[in-house]
Amino acid sequence: MRFWRVLLLTMSLLLFPVGLVDAEAPPSPSRTLAELQGLFPNLAQLPPGMVVQETGGRTAEDIAATFPDPVDALDALSLGSPTGNTPPIASWAQPGAPLSTPARIEVSLHQFSSSGGAAYMLPYFAQGRAAMLGQQMQPAWLWGPCRGWVQSDGEATLYVRIGDLLARITGVVQDGVTGYDVFVVKTNAALNVASALLTNAGSSRQLLDQTCQ
Repeated sequence: MRFWRVLLLTMSLLLFPVGLVDAEAPPSPSRTLAELQGLFPNLAQLPPGMVVQETGGRTAEDIAATFPDPVDALDALSLGSPTGNTPPIASWAQPGAPLSTPARIEVSLHQFSSSGGAAYMLPYFAQGRAAMLGQQMQPAWLWGPCRGWVQSDGEATLYVRIGDLLARITGVVQDGVTGYDVFVVKTNAALNVASALLTNAGSSRQLLDQTCQ
């Protein structure tokens, strides 16, 4: 398994070059923890009435435990992520909100040491979430190399790669939402928060679609 991961990561680095680096020392992440936390959407960028539900961070071991094979996941994370990386997480909720407002929004930010590492891990994250939660992973050709969707009846998760950063955005619908409104609420929530993240990172949807930046 490790041989194939190394091969895929090498191909990703070739497809998404990051410049010449010292072969004995991986490049430092382009954002500090404080800078990552500054990318989270503020309350003005979220649906009205949303309040902070959770903030914090997760270790590589915590993240690996959310995959079908934690040992393999921890090994894969070590290939593209600098040692000691503790991705920040945040979630917001609005109990009793109108059905047109998501019940909860979750965001986690994963800073890798290169664009190639983040590119390699995007489908790995999406496939792992789909397998663990019994959700459906949308075809990669539908969204391109910079985004990936995983969905179930009540929630939608959008993975967005911004250079060497991989962001997970999950929108969860309120109980009682039915029909096509489920799709609208959960996908709009994820897309709107993704737009806020891009804005805070100094990027845009157009630039993301063109260059993954």
